[in-house]
Amino acid sequence: MGLDWRSSNIRGGIVACTGKAFCKYAQAHTKRHALELGQYLEKRIQLDQPVNIHLTGCPHSCAQHYIGDIGLLATPVKVNGESVEGYHVFIGGGFGDNRAIGRQIYHGLSFESMMPAILGMLRAYLDHREAGETFQIFSMRHDLKTIQEIFEEEKV
Repeated sequence: MGLDWRSSNIRGGIVACTGKAFCKYAQAHTKRHALELGQYLEKRIQLDQPVNIHLTGCPHSCAQHYIGDIGLLATPVKVNGESVEGYHVFIGGGFGDNRAIGRQIYHGLSFESMMPAILGMLRAYLDHREAGETFQIFSMRHDLKTIQEIFEEEKV
């Protein structure tokens, strides 16, 4: 059936709201994008600890994009004059003892351009983190300008 009982540090941290499939407010097919993003990343990178990626379809934030290590808020994006599904990208959110609201790092990326951007972010994290550092701590250790420069170095 294609079901897997194992959970990777990528797929195990992905959260998505119902998206356009069942919500009249959603701006994207978040469940489908979550699956595609998980498959895309798992083929290209391996993480040694979980990174939470939250995809939410609208400002109601059912998937709580603002507390994910990487938070994605759906938004329509213009590509070659045509409106496509896209996301605003936030980093550094957390909950519990590590509670924090994510900071917006990218504005209005199409889903297709967002996937390599997230891959670059994760590669930068693996290349520049301190021993045992979580993605949240890594991203919060830098101001937005510096972290954007680090991410741009790794963009594919």
